[in-house]
This record gives sequence, C-alpha cells and structure tokens, in this order.
Amino acid sequence: MKRILGISPLYLLLIVWLLFISIPLVWVILSAFKTNAEIIASPWNIPKIWQWQNFKRAWFDTHFDRYFLNSVVYTAISASVGTYISAMAAYVLARYRFKGNRWLYIYFVLGLFVPFYLAMLPTWQLFRQLGILGSPIGLLLLYVVWCLPWSIFILYGYFE
Repeated sequence: MKRILGISPLYLLLIVWLLFISIPLVWVILSAFKTNAEIIASPWNIPKIWQWQNFKRAWFDTHFDRYFLNSVVYTAISASVGTYISAMAAYVLARYRFKGNRWLYIYFVLGLFVPFYLAMLPTWQLFRQLGILGSPIGLLLLYVVWCLPWSIFILYGYFE
C-alpha cells in the first residue's frame, strides 16, 4: 500500500500532463476537418460534415509541397553541415589537450544558455550588414550556428 501511494502522485501528474498536451492536439485535429464558420461557432464540437478537401486545398492552393520540400532540403543540409562541424570540434575538444581547451568547451556550452530571442536582433542586424538577410545562405548559416552548442555538448560526451 505504501508503494502504491508513493507512485500515485507521479501517475496523477503524468495524467494531468497528458491532458495538458493532448487537448490542444485534439482541437487541432478536429479543426482540420471543419469549415471556418464551424471553428468559430463551435470550436470543440465534432464536425457536422468532415471537410476532407481542406487537406487538398492546403496542399495545392498554398503551394505546401514547395514549402515542405524547402524545409526538407534546408534541414538536411544544415543538419549535415552542423553535425560535420560539431563532430570535428567535439572530437578535438574531447581527445586533445591544449592550452585553453577547457575554456573553449565552456564557451561552446555557454551557447546553450543564450535564448534565441535575446540574440535575434543582433543576428538580424549582422545578417543585414553582411547582405545575407533573407538569403538561403543566411538561413543555412543561422541553422548551423544555432545547432552547434547542443551538438558539441552531446558529441563531446560521446568522444570523451
């Protein structure tokens, strides 16, 4: 009985968390099958007529296929380049001892504690000055740079 009472608050917390996560997800799924008028009139009700053409309209009318392909390409390139760079950096930091090794690792790890919204304006200004604001190179550079602290931190532990 003691063991069951000790675990039940954890289960209760997990059930509350599950509901907290699931309710918005259910709402989004239900809304995907409704008309705009139904979403506004009754956001939580089941759709009267399931609007399957919403998916067709979303795919073709908004050029979602092109945007999806862009996302796949940018993600693949930035993940590959970021992994390659961070693997090399993490390997050197973990395996070779040189002056400033520990400080360089700490410098990379400190990048984990910088929230994006804090660096967003300076990054935007820098990219504008460099002439890469809104360009594919700028976007790839941003993705790669922001993945480096996490990747180096994880791969450092593996290589060490």
